Amino acid sequence: MLQHQSSKASEYYAKESRKSAARMEKMTLTMQDLAVKTTQETVSMRVITTVTLFFLPATFIAVSHRSTVPDNGALTDDTSDFHEHKHSKVREWRTGPAN
Repeated sequence: MLQHQSSKASEYYAKESRKSAARMEKMTLTMQDLAVKTTQETVSMRVITTVTLFFLPATFIAVSHRSTVPDNGALTDDTSDFHEHKHSKVREWRTGPAN
């Protein structure tokens, strides 16, 4: 009788061990897929960073040295830091001294 119980316990633990191994294998495959996706995203982020490093300084220089549109009276609200054109919804931030 004791030998039968020991045999059943061994079978139970063997079955649970197989289930656990199957779960661990599934988790390992999932983690491998995540590692591959992370590698792909890392490459994408490097490309985005490179493009940003190339264009951001040029954009900053272009914006800080842009030519201003002559004020021919078409801009309104001279007391504000923002100017709105009467005929469009375009707004521009005043970067220089007020006229």
